Amino acid sequence: MKKILALILACLTVCLPAFMTACSENSTELTDYDLEKYVNLCEYKGIEIVRPVIVVDDDDVKAAVDEMLDGFAEKVDLKEDDVLQLEDEISVTYVGRVKGEYDGFTDGEEIANTDDNTDSFAIGLGNHIPGFEASYIGYHPGEQYSFDITFPDNYTNNPKLSGVVVTFSGTIKSAKRNIQPDYTDAFVAEHTDYDTIAEYEAHLLEELQADADEQVIVEEISSVWKQIMEKSEVIKYPDAVVDARVKESMANFESTAKAYNMSVDDLVKAMYNMTMEEFEPAVKTQCQQLVFEEMVLTMIIEREGISISDKEYAEGLADYAEKNGADDVQKFEEEYGADTIRESLLWDKTLMFLLEKADVSDETETENTPETA
Repeated sequence: MKKILALILACLTVCLPAFMTACSENSTELTDYDLEKYVNLCEYKGIEIVRPVIVVDDDDVKAAVDEMLDGFAEKVDLKEDDVLQLEDEISVTYVGRVKGEYDGFTDGEEIANTDDNTDSFAIGLGNHIPGFEASYIGYHPGEQYSFDITFPDNYTNNPKLSGVVVTFSGTIKSAKRNIQPDYTDAFVAEHTDYDTIAEYEAHLLEELQADADEQVIVEEISSVWKQIMEKSEVIKYPDAVVDARVKESMANFESTAKAYNMSVDDLVKAMYNMTMEEFEPAVKTQCQQLVFEEMVLTMIIEREGISISDKEYAEGLADYAEKNGADDVQKFEEEYGADTIRESLLWDKTLMFLLEKADVSDETETENTPETA
């Protein structure tokens, strides 16, 4: 089964199983509502989309090979005659001094200093201001260096430094580099299920193409679903369902705050730069959108009589367990719950149904030809 949109982990975070029984219009389960009173559902069959094109080529295979080789790479110390390059791990000392006169700074004023310590980082990781890490490329381990860096405009860490030119000088104390093993038939035979480079790369190409084909389906379904949601309309929301989703979302957020030993207010501020007065309405708006999507999907399921057979459930459960790296299918089922898994499989099947009923055209290049007299 393809890994489409209604992935099991997504369902666990935003949805509640829709197969529990209740008998009230105040129920938190959408299956207890006459959804025709809540949503004007658009014509969901025959949605027009263009099939995306994802090309897999030799560069993709090479990138996959490099990723595999990186897993067997050894970290070695670089010598004085080695030249630093991207991804090298270096330890440096530096002093940063303002170059020129600025409002609030004088020429030569010190604004940064590692003192007796070193700053260690991988070149290109991006933990410093733009241009700083790349400036070490071309130097040698043990070498003294000096280069100028212009701080970004609107530098939020210290707005006074915005646009200021600073000279950094110091010593490259040490450097390390990951060295990949030689990529040979012998290496492939020892570390993969294939005997030669050619066989291994043929396998990678097939695997990458399968991933690309799956991604095409995901993008097609995303396009279909986006149009269905845009063309459908909420008449009103089932307040009890929305309130339940909001309560669940806030409880999850409170648990996260507790895990980080923070107050909810502080976590909201840190993650979203919002006050609770701003955050709570935003959560409700998001939950309303989620409920809207659940209502649309539930209506389509009911209209089309879509269901999951015991055989489909068993096959889907095994597929979910495999995709989530679970060796024991039964434990996986116990951990996430049979109702939630069945619901996710039902959503997958419904989304595939919508794609099967869509009007899909291949992406083509059009040429503008001049009109003839």
